[in-house]
Amino acid sequence: MKAHLTALLVALSALTALSENKAVAPIGGGSAETPYQISKLEHLVWMRENVASSEGKYYKLTADIDASETRDWDNGRGFSPIGAPEPLIKKPSDSKREFPPFLGFFDGSGHCISNLYINRPKEEYASLFGNIGRPGKMGKWDSWEAMSDEVADKFRKRKFTCGVKDLAVVNSDFTAELHAAGLAFQINTCRVEGCYLSGRLSAVRSLVGLAVVTEKSYVSECETSFEYDNRHSGLSGITAYSKLSVFEDCSISGKCRQLQRETHDSFYAGTEGKGKRFTPYSGYGSGVISVVFYANDGAIYRCLGDLKLAGNRPSYLMLPFHENDGNVMTKDSFCNAEKLHTSRNPKQGLLNSREMLQKDTYKSWDQEKIWEIKDGELPRLRRLKRWRKN
Repeated sequence: MKAHLTALLVALSALTALSENKAVAPIGGGSAETPYQISKLEHLVWMRENVASSEGKYYKLTADIDASETRDWDNGRGFSPIGAPEPLIKKPSDSKREFPPFLGFFDGSGHCISNLYINRPKEEYASLFGNIGRPGKMGKWDSWEAMSDEVADKFRKRKFTCGVKDLAVVNSDFTAELHAAGLAFQINTCRVEGCYLSGRLSAVRSLVGLAVVTEKSYVSECETSFEYDNRHSGLSGITAYSKLSVFEDCSISGKCRQLQRETHDSFYAGTEGKGKRFTPYSGYGSGVISVVFYANDGAIYRCLGDLKLAGNRPSYLMLPFHENDGNVMTKDSFCNAEKLHTSRNPKQGLLNSREMLQKDTYKSWDQEKIWEIKDGELPRLRRLKRWRKN
């Protein structure tokens, strides 16, 4: 009897292992006219296993996908990202591996991926995608020295070679050692529009609502709403490190606990040397909370911050919005100073709770096509209204 039971358990274990790694090819040809039709979890696994051939291909989510079963995948480690990024801390075995990014266009078409689970507390990244896009040229804008409306307008009109739009990733639960993000670790020369991202993010440092690194990309009409479990430092509602990127008409909410003041340097991302890890991006190593991003450069237009910091004291380093300093340009953006336990400063977009609920605060915002704004309520992105909890 015991032998039969053991055999049954082994068989069930084998079936579980098979199902969690099963890739099923979706219908469609991958063109703009006949995109791959993604409708179940096995299709996402297929995307991951075939990411090397994703360049210029089109993918369309045609149904909601409940990814609850990923909690039992890979001995509890969950889902592995699509287009996993190259490790910052390399092992000898990594020298023979390739790390192709996702280079296609993913249209969520208003559907959602829910309950996706990643639990990799000893690994560097946790996100739906690893890398989206690759570094690209921007012509004369590669050598820019100051952000301007002219630069931002070029981004709005630019035809990008990859992107994600109208996708909701809800109730996700991502844990990593260093970087946990709602959509991707890195996006390069990419357009991201109309995405709603929610759930829980946990890491020693660097928790980000959308993507840890955003380079030469355009992000608009996106909302992030997470519970941030940051054990040491580094939190941002959209991206941690921005390089020549534009963010407009985005909403950031959720809550985070108080940051601990950094007392060691053993968890910095980068190349390893003499027992320490050094960061390639200065923002990674700072104990900072920011509404949109906290390192380098970019333009921020009409962004809303309603992030709540637990407790009743401010973080020791708080950057709700970057000041206009040539490399960063912030316009018509507002966040709740009371929830961040910081002082009201209208010139910097820091308002009290009453002002955040006044329609007149948002006079310059597009209230016909993009935002729904009523007195007594926070503005809502029309494109994402169905995903909000309230």
